[in-house]
Amino acid sequence: MSGRYTGGILNVGKTGLNWPVTQVEYLVVAGGGGGASTSANTSGGGGGGAGGLVYSTSVPFTATSYTITVGAGGYGGSSGGATGGLGTYGGDSILGSAPQTQYRIAKGGGYGGSGYSSPSNSPGRPGGS
Repeated sequence: MSGRYTGGILNVGKTGLNWPVTQVEYLVVAGGGGGASTSANTSGGGGGGAGGLVYSTSVPFTATSYTITVGAGGYGGSSGGATGGLGTYGGDSILGSAPQTQYRIAKGGGYGGSGYSSPSNSPGRPGGS
């Protein structure tokens, strides 16, 4: 949040600065994808991609509870083997839940591909946007 939003600290007793909060600025960032490992023949694996993001300013919010899920980063691939190991997708980050108006999902990042050359190479996968 930018420095101009210094209030709006909410707790169970609904005390805090600038209560009630009617508009917010939010940034939801998903977990990045895991990178692939190096193969036994020393070909390097690709890095995982960044997680997607959702950003908005001056968004009207109503006084209710919002569930927030923070997406974890993907696991890196396990090393060894002829082709190396692939990473895993990053986790999605979620603000709210359906059918709330401000339900938003930032998709997790794609994982990195193995560095082994054809015919056994494994490309990485697309992720968040």
